[in-house]
Amino acid sequence: MMKPNTERLIPFAFILFLCMDCNPPTAGDPGTAAGPTAAGNPLIVHDVIPESGPCGELAGSQYVSVALDGILCAARDSAGVLYVIDENGSRFRCFVAEGDTLHRRKVTGSSIVGEEYYFISIENVNQLIFHHQSGVWNDVYLNVGGRCDECDSILADPVNKNPREMYRESIAAGWSAVCGYLDKEKDAAYKLSVTDTTGMGNMATRNFLPTTRIEYLARQQDGHNILVTRPEYDWNGEAVVHFGMPGEMVLCECLRFIRALDGGSTWIRYLIDSTEAEAYFGVIMDTDAIKPGAAYNIIDGDTLELERVVPDADNMSALGFVCSWETE
Repeated sequence: MMKPNTERLIPFAFILFLCMDCNPPTAGDPGTAAGPTAAGNPLIVHDVIPESGPCGELAGSQYVSVALDGILCAARDSAGVLYVIDENGSRFRCFVAEGDTLHRRKVTGSSIVGEEYYFISIENVNQLIFHHQSGVWNDVYLNVGGRCDECDSILADPVNKNPREMYRESIAAGWSAVCGYLDKEKDAAYKLSVTDTTGMGNMATRNFLPTTRIEYLARQQDGHNILVTRPEYDWNGEAVVHFGMPGEMVLCECLRFIRALDGGSTWIRYLIDSTEAEAYFGVIMDTDAIKPGAAYNIIDGDTLELERVVPDADNMSALGFVCSWETE
């Protein structure tokens, strides 16, 4: 039987860190929550054909093929559109068919109630609700009405809510919410037809477009800049670092990327030529939000203050990264 995504169950008060080697971007394990400064930063959506030049050096710029892995359930709506849910590692993935090709869709939240009801929230699709009992997928509902407020609370954003509290509330209120919703408010949902999954593993699949998330862009007083990027999807902790003057940014070897899993401060060790450097990006734990704090570079024993720069298209282009842009 599947288990909930464990990264959502980590007590907020624990001091835990994501500490990984910074390798060049590869097809990774399921992703980890982005840092507080990443929210709202622009995404660089690349062409399917890998870009050359500086943009092609950014994390997430290469297309990564995808295949179904551990299909859980498949269902069709009244128009015949096929929805497929699989489990890759400990994370749910969703594919929606367009013609004969399954296109991956972003899962924005998931929860399991009583090992029987599975809630999967999908970008631009709303919620899929799966009923699993005695090893059989009985019913699948597509929530399009947005009327299940209790269900929405189960899928609350863990960045802005204590994960322990979220989990406790989901267990306490989840069962009654699910039963009440399905019994009394089916007019807010479409019932899908469960479909045999035999042979679906042979269908053509399409992953997300290559997409770069800009984690940090900052400038030293002497004009040097540091740019830290990561893949937007399937991030396993790797980061790519560039450093230099505008128009002369150089790809650096990243040695270590350390971040507190509660959305806290980040330390990045990297090499500038053969000189080891360490960048620090802190946060301020405010009463209602996590806000950017102090930032600095330590290079050859000298501590150099960093000024955070908005990573918009103009500032990125000035550094030599003239890429295709999409603002989140």
